[in-house]
Amino acid sequence: QRITKLVAGLKDTPAQTAKADPSLTLYRQIFDKSADGIGITDAQGIYVAQNAAHIALLGYSDEDLLGNTPALHMSEAMFFVVRQALLKEGHWRGEVLNRRRDGIAVAVELSAFAMRDRMGRPVCFVGVNRDISPRKEIERALAESHELLQSTLDALSAHIAVLDEKGTILAVNAAWRQFAVDNGFASTFSGLGSNYLDVCDAAISSAAATAAAEGIREVMAGRQQEFAFEYPFHSVGEQRWLRLRATRFTGQGPARLVVGHEDITERVQAERGRATQYAVR
Repeated sequence: QRITKLVAGLKDTPAQTAKADPSLTLYRQIFDKSADGIGITDAQGIYVAQNAAHIALLGYSDEDLLGNTPALHMSEAMFFVVRQALLKEGHWRGEVLNRRRDGIAVAVELSAFAMRDRMGRPVCFVGVNRDISPRKEIERALAESHELLQSTLDALSAHIAVLDEKGTILAVNAAWRQFAVDNGFASTFSGLGSNYLDVCDAAISSAAATAAAEGIREVMAGRQQEFAFEYPFHSVGEQRWLRLRATRFTGQGPARLVVGHEDITERVQAERGRATQYAVR
């Protein structure tokens, strides 16, 4: 009965609510002054009340909502999902894309719950809507920035990996991933979250791996701005040489390094060929 009186009182002015039942004044003030948009529907899902923040958020007047459900501004499918959860579980929370009265899309975080009588029957449903459009815009901009960074990395022919201060791989480019697959390193050396330094340390019989780990740690510690060296990377039936270059990001914050491996086989073979010619002479 008290819930019913509270919902009915929301249709009155604050003065009328206070006169009818002073104990409801506090609830009315919370409803009116909330910065989040609050909409209340009856047990059938029809709007019965909204606060000023709800009007500002979605642009619908009380007259616009008269006889309508929240499907007016969210999709019928989304309204069905929320309503079924409220009937079954008594609450629902998630992100919803609404359409304002002027047609502009607005993303909200909706927290909805059922108000029940003593018999457990739903009397009304309350939806608290928080505008998250600014946050979603930031997330979209970050996603676009990440996509641009990844596209830039993938356009480079060198095998590139970005490491954190512990040597964990944060990002790699397409050339790095393909090189790892072609050389049997896909499971340990190409995945995000793998530790580059751990792989180098594990290769205790490789002088190149040891030198790479030591040089990268010098750059991480800030004792060197850059580290580079060339090393052979031969396989059965093929001789190759690579050039490793590690550079530390500038600026504040945790250390971040770009590690690149570039195939210099053609250059090394050309140099050796010229050296052989000179020796013959």
